Amino acid sequence: SARVSSGPWLSLSFNKQIRQRIIKKRIHVRIEHIQKSGSRDDFVKRCAANQVTCIEAKKAGARAVTKRSPAGPRAEAYVNGKVDVEELHPIPLRVHCLNVEQIGN
Repeated sequence: SARVSSGPWLSLSFNKQIRQRIIKKRIHVRIEHIQKSGSRDDFVKRCAANQVTCIEAKKAGARAVTKRSPAGPRAEAYVNGKVDVEELHPIPLRVHCLNVEQIGN
């Protein structure tokens, strides 16, 4: 659970469990740095779409599948080898602060 206090900033205080201890943590954020999360909007849109799907499936006498499924692999693509490719090489290390006499000792 979190406690929220506001002013020109937003202060959140919550408990965080670290191993056997519970530590009280605080986060202070300016109001202009806060933005609303879009995850709730996506959830509401998905619920509305699921309701429509279920209603249409009931009218058709079938069962609706409302489970989410992963996106799966992308389609194959070929890389054009005719484009000039730039080869990158590491820059050699140069030591500027040491003299040759210091290295020999």
